[in-house]
Amino acid sequence: MLPNSRINSLRSSLAALTVVAVMLCGTRARADVVMPEPDDCPEGSKAGTCHGGPHCRAEPCVDDASCTNGKTCQQVKRCVEQINCSSRNPTPSYVDSLTGSCKGDGTCSEGTCKTIKLCLEPGGEATSRGCSCRVAAAPDGPWAVIAGLALVWMLRRRRD
Repeated sequence: MLPNSRINSLRSSLAALTVVAVMLCGTRARADVVMPEPDDCPEGSKAGTCHGGPHCRAEPCVDDASCTNGKTCQQVKRCVEQINCSSRNPTPSYVDSLTGSCKGDGTCSEGTCKTIKLCLEPGGEATSRGCSCRVAAAPDGPWAVIAGLALVWMLRRRRD
């Protein structure tokens, strides 16, 4: 029979070995994450989110009676992208997401140009996100200033 001190030592070693084995054999935890809704959806859509990501769900209408808040049902061309909202479900669940207005030539930077009826403000098409325009990037802030100062310093040094 083993002495008590030897048994306690073996128990401690076995416990430590078990902890190390669990730490080394562990797998990554899986999380089912859904991103927050977008802040800027075009008129005629509603912000939503699902496993396919944040989107602006198209809210099509049939006639003026299906619209609220003084809006009218208008047939317009919009860029529509289908988002697969199913997670690991073998049967896909698609949502039509508005990405903006179609360009003059009927193309879109995101999605496909489709004719759709949406509840919009009377008298015009409002677009909040879909002019397909791009704003020129601003200079790189402090790096542009630092590069300019370095250039001035080099030119002044060259003169001396």
